[in-house]
Amino acid sequence: MSFTPTFLRNTEGAELAQFLQISSLQADLMLSRSTCHRLEARQLELQTALEQSEWRLASLPPGVEESHAELLRVRGQLENHQLEYHRLEGRYKALKRQRAEEVEQLQRQNERLVQQLREKRDKIGSLSRQMRDSEVAAKQQAEELAQAFNLLETQMQALREEVEGGQPRGRQARRPGRRQGVEETTEAEGKMLRGRITFLEHTLRQKETEMHRLQEELGRNEAQLDQFEDQVTVATQRLENTARRSTHLEQKVHELKRTNQELREELGAVRARVVVQAERRSPQRAPSTDVLREALHGGRASSLASTPTQGEREGRAASALPRAAAKRPRAIDASS
Repeated sequence: MSFTPTFLRNTEGAELAQFLQISSLQADLMLSRSTCHRLEARQLELQTALEQSEWRLASLPPGVEESHAELLRVRGQLENHQLEYHRLEGRYKALKRQRAEEVEQLQRQNERLVQQLREKRDKIGSLSRQMRDSEVAAKQQAEELAQAFNLLETQMQALREEVEGGQPRGRQARRPGRRQGVEETTEAEGKMLRGRITFLEHTLRQKETEMHRLQEELGRNEAQLDQFEDQVTVATQRLENTARRSTHLEQKVHELKRTNQELREELGAVRARVVVQAERRSPQRAPSTDVLREALHGGRASSLASTPTQGEREGRAASALPRAAAKRPRAIDASS
């Protein structure tokens, strides 16, 4: 069977491409194998370091483990106290704001009550002055009425003495008109005086009614004044209670701060004791077990994550090698 030159060139190009692909796969396979060897060596190093660290940790005296447990316990207490401190501090701030608002409200209420108390006192003072003035006016009117009564009695007594005096009967008989005129005059004066007395009595009753009204209003104002004083007393007591509660909360916060500081100092002492005991046991400071374990787990995870890709590459390379080995002699024969 004869082949044309074009067909031979196409076959040589395909075989050359396959050969280049096989070479690339072989290079990837070698790179993957070197990476696997490097990761395995790193894993062995980390495992060795971990075993050494565990051995050193196991060879430490029991006091270090107790100190470590004490350190963990103190750390837990510190965290709990810090949480409690932050919670109480937030509560203290909220209560402080609430108490400040309550104190401000009580101060405004106290000022309003004091203002009302002053107004009531001024009003009671004015009512007292009016009542005293009314009493003085009533006393003056009573004195005037008594003087009018005395004057009336004096005039009536004089008139009686004049009418019923020892005058002659003939003269009395000769002057009946004069006696009648005097009686009419006396009767008119009596009516006028009785009217004045009635007016003064009515005025006196009005003044007494006004005085009773003023006394009742004064009693009501005194009751309101007592009520305002009680409200001021209650507001003052609430203000004092608020101040005492604020002082108590401040003392509690200061105690928590002092406890927190003592726990911090105790934590520092425990840390220093652990470091001193570890340095006494081994002059060279060993790396932390947790750090080594994290590094080991990280190396294993990275190697496990890269292993499937390397297996796929090796599988592809292994599957490509027989085909390349089968095609390569034919390409060499064709080129020859």
